[in-house]
Amino acid sequence: MKTFANISLFIVLLAVSIIAQPKIEFSEENYDFGNINQGDVVSHEYIIKNEGTEKLSLTNIKATCGCTAAQPDKKELNPGESTKLKVTFDSAGRRGVQKKYVYVFSNDPERPQVRLSFVTQILIDGELDAKVVKEPQIALSKKEIDFGNVIQGEIKTEQINVMNRGKTDLHIKGVVSAADFFELSINKQNLKPGEVASISVKFNSKDLSGVINTSITILSSDKVRQQENIIVTANVIKGEES
Repeated sequence: MKTFANISLFIVLLAVSIIAQPKIEFSEENYDFGNINQGDVVSHEYIIKNEGTEKLSLTNIKATCGCTAAQPDKKELNPGESTKLKVTFDSAGRRGVQKKYVYVFSNDPERPQVRLSFVTQILIDGELDAKVVKEPQIALSKKEIDFGNVIQGEIKTEQINVMNRGKTDLHIKGVVSAADFFELSINKQNLKPGEVASISVKFNSKDLSGVINTSITILSSDKVRQQENIIVTANVIKGEES
């Protein structure tokens, strides 16, 4: 009986240790400064939050050449707490497309190292580099979808328009999401310069409740923006709450 009790206690402690752990989350992991002029210095603040149940420790921050990352306001985050990480990029002496990375190290056992990125196109005298203009360029009608209040079981649909602003054909390789409550489709995957495609995002709220905050990723042949993330939010409520 004592042996059985010890085994039971061990299982309980093991379960608690697995459940109780820090979990790092970011406001976004990819940021687009858009077009900037050569010589501009631009900055962006990433929000880091501890979504876990144990204290999150930010152990190190490393930036690639060409950008600097200030130390976050706080390096120790209790569950639910957040902090800001400011990243600055100096475009002096640079031209064309620039993509840089910042690496965040923490005690999150699932994601001990996370790579943040940002991208920008540098204009020379207000104009795009001639080489850049010849490439396909993806442009989206919006980067956020908010379904608002949705009655549980209801199905809602939104549209996103995708345009090729470049000078050569753009190929949409896929529209994906880790969430299984979306039905995603696109009416055209190969876009000539100036052409527009429509992406349908169908949200099925069956078996869901509360605030939904997730994303959809568009994969394309744009060499700069190979992955475009669309933030999707909703608040699923029961019928009597409406």
